[in-house]
Amino acid sequence: MRHDEELRARFPDAALDDSTMVDDASIALVRAEIKATTSGRGTIACAARRLETDAERALAAADEKDSARSSISVDGSVSREAHELAMLTAAIARSGIRTKGDVSYRIVCASADSRGTLAQSSTAIEQCSMTVRDANCCVDVAGWTLCFFTATGWEGEGENDLEAALQDALDADKVFNQLGKRTRTVVHRRSRLRHEGSPTTSNGDGASRVALRRMNSAEAGESSELSEDDSFNGSRERETSSVERVGSPSLDDCTNIVSDINGRELNIGEKVSSGSFGALYRGTYSTRSDDGTLNRRVVALKYLKSVDNGGNFDARRDFFQEVRILRKINHENVIGYVGSVIEGQDLCLITEFAGNGNLIDYMAAKNRPFGTREVARITLGIARGMNFIHEGLKMMHRDLKASNVLLDDSLTPKICDFGLARVMAKNPGQMTAETGTYRWMAPEVIGHMQYDYSADVYSFAILFWEILTGGQVPFAELNPLQAAVAVVQRGMRPEIPRNCDPYLVEIMRKCWKTAPSARPTFRVLVAMFEAYLDVLPEREQAEEKKQRPFSKFFRWKQKKKSCN
Repeated sequence: MRHDEELRARFPDAALDDSTMVDDASIALVRAEIKATTSGRGTIACAARRLETDAERALAAADEKDSARSSISVDGSVSREAHELAMLTAAIARSGIRTKGDVSYRIVCASADSRGTLAQSSTAIEQCSMTVRDANCCVDVAGWTLCFFTATGWEGEGENDLEAALQDALDADKVFNQLGKRTRTVVHRRSRLRHEGSPTTSNGDGASRVALRRMNSAEAGESSELSEDDSFNGSRERETSSVERVGSPSLDDCTNIVSDINGRELNIGEKVSSGSFGALYRGTYSTRSDDGTLNRRVVALKYLKSVDNGGNFDARRDFFQEVRILRKINHENVIGYVGSVIEGQDLCLITEFAGNGNLIDYMAAKNRPFGTREVARITLGIARGMNFIHEGLKMMHRDLKASNVLLDDSLTPKICDFGLARVMAKNPGQMTAETGTYRWMAPEVIGHMQYDYSADVYSFAILFWEILTGGQVPFAELNPLQAAVAVVQRGMRPEIPRNCDPYLVEIMRKCWKTAPSARPTFRVLVAMFEAYLDVLPEREQAEEKKQRPFSKFFRWKQKKKSCN
């Protein structure tokens, strides 16, 4: 097998379109292998190449064509003049039309450790005063990572100087490792069932979301957990760390969790969704009251498939994680726990059934944004649920978005999916891992910096934006990695939709402020939404009075037109 074919087979999700990309990737990988043996697996190596513009490629083609003409010309005079003109034009284009800062460079970063490679590399590029225009990343089965960037803004002499500057930034500062060394071990990615109702990337809609992660009880710290929405070029694998997740039980710790429902009392109905490790059904749970009356309750049944070879290790861990959390929660705005069935390898989580499904699917079916009152009422319910999770349970959700909010028959929001939820660490320094979904992820989480409850508030702001827009995808014009880079480097936020209530827009803007300390708590948000709903009738009456003269004028015009 040729080298380029071997590399494409190793990284099938990498867009190795031409020989120069193969060469750059190979150089970066070789350098990374050398650095891994001398400085450890967490080090990153890079390669850079100046990219030709369309004009320069056209001039080169014209030059080649004219050279061919010159070789067969009788006297050569016309061809030489055309050749000299082409060379002069090329020189002008290179020196006068474009500045150094306008030139695009392709940068390839490689590392034996996938955790944080993208974030570290993009920050090193930023330290070189460059702007990332595009970013893609892929991971092979052994955990080796390749990150491809297109960037502009380099004011140095050329690609050699750029490579040296980038490597200095990666080696000297270790970029995001300034908070201290953390043990990193690459492990195989695992997939798990998680319903995903929104479109993911340009590769298509995601009916199920896959979060890939693995834990190891030998270390203390955090893991990196990302959803399929953030897949590198559509890959269904994620970069993870083997360090222990804060507040997360090991599988051995869960052996004391036993069934609290008799499986014979469950009746399975229609399938709602399915994934690689299980399926979600609508069903009924039958019980008898003291007087012998049979009671049937509609419930949601989340079954985990039995896999004898342990392939669903992480899915089983997440199942027990969710059972442990939901057993503690009793709140109107959090999905209600009914029970669980644990019989050997067969696991089933039973929760209340939300008749209107998840919020993102409901908005898609509705095909129009909510009214102002509905927006305020739904966001108030979510804020109340999150306030209970933060203050009552001292826990972070870490993956708050519209697809993780369910609606019951009365459109009461119910927060669900606690697979990434963690008890807030007593030492904030322990909470530093890149966790959640890129488009909803707070800047400090993307940057592997310390974070706390306010990271959930940022995610709430993006969820708020989803509701205001009727379920649009945040940063839809960018892929997830580009969105993450734009949020951190340029402070980008989704575009504010038109005709939104200024008060609601102001609340949203407060929630997505870059400084975590500037964001309101959910307790404050509850008070703000309650106050807004209290004065909303007066605001609506005032707006109606303002519009009344126009409606009278319109009716007069219509009447006059009909008389004529």
